[in-house]
Amino acid sequence: MIRHDPDLTFTLDEVDMLVGSRFKQRYAKKIGDDYYMLPAQWNVETMEWVPYNPKKDWWAAEKGLYPKEWHKRPNSKLCEGCHTTGFDIQTKKPVEQNIACEACHGPGRLHAKTEENADIINPARLSHERGNMICFQCHIRGRPPKGEFETYAWAVGYKPGDDLRKYWVYSKPSGKNQYGLWADGYARKNRVQGNTFIQSKMYHKGVRCYTCHDPHGTRHTAFTVKSAETNSLCLSCHGEKTQSAVFKNDLSEHTHHNATSSGSKCIECHMPKTGKNAVKWDSRDHSFTFISPLSTIRFGTPNGCNNCHTDKTPEWALKEVTDWTFLK
Repeated sequence: MIRHDPDLTFTLDEVDMLVGSRFKQRYAKKIGDDYYMLPAQWNVETMEWVPYNPKKDWWAAEKGLYPKEWHKRPNSKLCEGCHTTGFDIQTKKPVEQNIACEACHGPGRLHAKTEENADIINPARLSHERGNMICFQCHIRGRPPKGEFETYAWAVGYKPGDDLRKYWVYSKPSGKNQYGLWADGYARKNRVQGNTFIQSKMYHKGVRCYTCHDPHGTRHTAFTVKSAETNSLCLSCHGEKTQSAVFKNDLSEHTHHNATSSGSKCIECHMPKTGKNAVKWDSRDHSFTFISPLSTIRFGTPNGCNNCHTDKTPEWALKEVTDWTFLK
């Protein structure tokens, strides 16, 4: 017997396009010359249907820029700029579906003709600021400047190598919870990697997104160049024999946990899961700091200690870490 799911409010016949993969899948119906997201999504981790509710959408809904009805919210304004390559807002068609070469390297026709390095954008040859902006075009929350494109949820007109800030106004910590950021600036939603990364020492020291991630793909989670789950990625720069070493002899000197435990995984303390993509909490913060349990007490921000010690209180965790030498 097939059980009807009350959260699944449409049929397969209505689906004309699928968007999503690792965290969630959303389904679009074509109406006229545009696509519109149907009002339910499939969460991959929990294997369940949940409502996709545009009433809870981000800044545009808050400012009343879009209607609340799903069939009045076109993908061309909301999604296409970051889920296709070279999307044309006039024809409402992309150069390519999904993320292809020109999304990061810019127009490639001249380069294909001349085969000259100077005729293509290579992010490695840009300043770290402009290089990171290539990733930020879709991985930093904000809004367009007021004007012609203020109803678009992506940076219309941006090309790799440009100054993204001309096309996109970054969201910044405000001292109160926002849709994408906790009051203290840590990640509360997906697509805020850039918002938190630009607050980090690593960003200001010249680290780039593709220092750690290979956008062409790897076998590791999140396309990291080495495994972050085994500390290989982080310790390639912060191991005991490196210039930026965080310990001298044993990792547990730094972590105050057994070296083989999850408490000694760099990402569990310095990139805890504080944001929601599909479910709580499945998105990591990118400020690379230690999020104190005090942030949880004050703002509700998840912290790495209680993400693991779920049976303990933030007050317990705060007392424990306060006793550690490096926090005194």
